[in-house]
Amino acid sequence: MTGSGIAVSADSLVSFLFISTYLCASLVLCLKLLPRLSRSGKRLASVMLAAQVIVIVMSLVTGPKGDFQAWLWSIGNEWTIESVLSSTQFALVGLVALLISWLDTAERPWRRLYIAATAMLFLFLGLDEYFAWKNYIYFWTVSYFAVGILFATFKLIVIETSPGPARQWLIVLVLGAATVALGGIVFDNFMPSICDVNLGFIRLDGCANYNLFEELLELFGGWIAALAVLMRLKEVIPSESARVRWILYTFPALWILLLLQSDAIHPLKDQMNCQPAAVEFESGVALPCYQTKLGANHLTLNLYISQRDWDFQQLGYSLNIVDQASGESIASQDKMLNEQQEFYVTPGFAPAYRQWAAIPLPANKPVNRALSIVLSIWRKEGDKFPRQRIVASDHQTIGDTQVVLGEVVFPPETTSSAFGVFRNGFILVAVEMPTTAQPGDRMPITFFWASEKDANEDYSQFLHLRHEASGEWWVYDQQPLGPRLPTRLWYSGFSDSEVWHVPLPDDLAPGRYEAFTGLYGMRGEQRVPVKSAGGQPWPNARARLGVLTIES
Repeated sequence: MTGSGIAVSADSLVSFLFISTYLCASLVLCLKLLPRLSRSGKRLASVMLAAQVIVIVMSLVTGPKGDFQAWLWSIGNEWTIESVLSSTQFALVGLVALLISWLDTAERPWRRLYIAATAMLFLFLGLDEYFAWKNYIYFWTVSYFAVGILFATFKLIVIETSPGPARQWLIVLVLGAATVALGGIVFDNFMPSICDVNLGFIRLDGCANYNLFEELLELFGGWIAALAVLMRLKEVIPSESARVRWILYTFPALWILLLLQSDAIHPLKDQMNCQPAAVEFESGVALPCYQTKLGANHLTLNLYISQRDWDFQQLGYSLNIVDQASGESIASQDKMLNEQQEFYVTPGFAPAYRQWAAIPLPANKPVNRALSIVLSIWRKEGDKFPRQRIVASDHQTIGDTQVVLGEVVFPPETTSSAFGVFRNGFILVAVEMPTTAQPGDRMPITFFWASEKDANEDYSQFLHLRHEASGEWWVYDQQPLGPRLPTRLWYSGFSDSEVWHVPLPDDLAPGRYEAFTGLYGMRGEQRVPVKSAGGQPWPNARARLGVLTIES
């Protein structure tokens, strides 16, 4: 006790009051409605309520999220036991509503159609509760609110036109749907914060966490809706057949199996069609998978980051687009790791959170240069941001703190026309070469290149000089555009040029030389066949450039 009263945690007090109300309301509904259910209905309702109590107790016992067990029993995360239970309840409501619309032949056709539509709505809620589809719907709160208003309006019409005994299950169903809406929309978006409130002799310290209430209301509302439809099923078929009991008992198990076979627990590379990786940093952060997409003004990346110890505190990441030739970064972005974004389960039940980043590209971005996408992880320590050391990687690394996720090249806005075509789709458009040179010169030659196809292999280019009198050869090789853009990154529609400064030997014999050029693969060293502008093959896969005179 202090001078201003007894200090009580706001979160603990509000949670205690809410859970107490939840348990009391459950007891009242059990006493009032369970006697009106069939034997199988009572069993299903009792099992679902018992499962809810177990989830609540286990979530409180395991405490804050810190390991796999805590995540498994937590209330509010994706793909936990709570989300599976809530999804199964919604799906069961949908199944029983479908049975009612099918078996209740004495009901008016339009009312049976409405009950079937209600069943479809709850089946969708069951899938959405597990897969979180609402995260992909723009302004999902408004959309769900509008659907809820439409559902409630039609339900009131159905209630108003129903005879007295038939209204009760509809009223209970509306109560369940309203409880779900209260948790999913009101508590999630419109509840005011309760922080550091003084209530006279009691002072509430800290803030109340509404996430628990939101999920419990959805769980409780689904159970109330299940009571409603099971109550109506007993009225439609007072004596359940063995087939109906079999359906009611086996459907929840089949639904759970369906969820467990979903993409949620498949490898990330299969879920998201992303590039697999095996990169681990010293803090326990791992990168199992990523996606890259090049746009006109942004380079977009989805990183799927997992943490061995579930500890994302003060962790962040940096993305850089680095020029391979100069080592300079032309664009970058720094962000804190966010564990509130989309969640996935990787093999071994390691959590992976999607990190989304869009790196803005400079207006004067370099074209036709080999650029690397580089990732580093850091932890904020005061005003410093030391990088995390990489302890394992199946990708190329830069030093011991940066990993290369891929390569990218920005094309120019214009392309060149064809002159001579190599079999691999490369085109030597034109050549600018001097007619004379001196021994020891660094002779400039400009090659103009284009490509009709995407490339995936590195090629080297040769320059051959053949002395007309002696027949002796002098050779010089390098990549067509030097180190700034390897040919593996050339693409369909590519065009660029490169000035070679060829170092002629000091003892190069004077005289006339025929000049030739061509390409060969850097792995197999096989020359690439090439045709002239007229379509005739060049002998020995060497395109003739002209004559060069070496002066004495």
